[in-house]
Amino acid sequence: MYQEESIYNLIPKEKIQAIAEPLYRSKFPPSLAPTASTFGLKNSSYPNVANMNGNLSLPRGAHPINGSWRTFGLPEGLNRRDPVNYIKKGHEYKTLPLPEKARANSEIKKPSVPTLKDKPIMGLKSDKNYITANAIDVILMAPKKRKTLQTNYLNKKSFGKVPEYLSKLKEEVEKEYKTIREMQLRTEEEDAQKKRSLMDNEVEMLREGLSRKLEQIKISYAGLTHKGHPDTLVMKNK
Repeated sequence: MYQEESIYNLIPKEKIQAIAEPLYRSKFPPSLAPTASTFGLKNSSYPNVANMNGNLSLPRGAHPINGSWRTFGLPEGLNRRDPVNYIKKGHEYKTLPLPEKARANSEIKKPSVPTLKDKPIMGLKSDKNYITANAIDVILMAPKKRKTLQTNYLNKKSFGKVPEYLSKLKEEVEKEYKTIREMQLRTEEEDAQKKRSLMDNEVEMLREGLSRKLEQIKISYAGLTHKGHPDTLVMKNK
């Protein structure tokens, strides 16, 4: 690393010796799977997730987690040939039964080949008019019978009785009429309470007020009638 020139670089530096820490030794067994591991669980009775709780002991099951010689092969000395169980001719082949004759299970069968006695169909002509023949068949055909259910309405339970919905409607109409009548009576009573006859002094006061108002109108009207040329728009409108 590049350092700037300094007088302090001439002083020898002390070497710091690193303290060797003790070798790390894991507290967990090496054969234990990591927490929530999904690797190598096909042979175990817990095929989904291994060591979900983080336990130090392997889970108890019908089968061990690690299969014997799964990835690295047989141990040393066991991979030699056996002089007795050697590969023999045809030991891997299976004998299959002889195939049976194929049989058609369907009920539809092809028509047989025509013989020499059969008359040829190709080239034959007929004078029949199929349009008119079909029309005649349709006209002469008997109509289809429809299934009709004959119900006797006299034997019904509700025969001769008023339906429920009509009685309900009648009750609702009567309730509405009753409420309208009550409202009319209330308004008539209130109007009767508001109405009263005036006293003599009140009649005289009303007459005096009306006469004064009439005199003021006459004075204002008499003042406007003698002006032949109104000066302003307001006078013209009056």
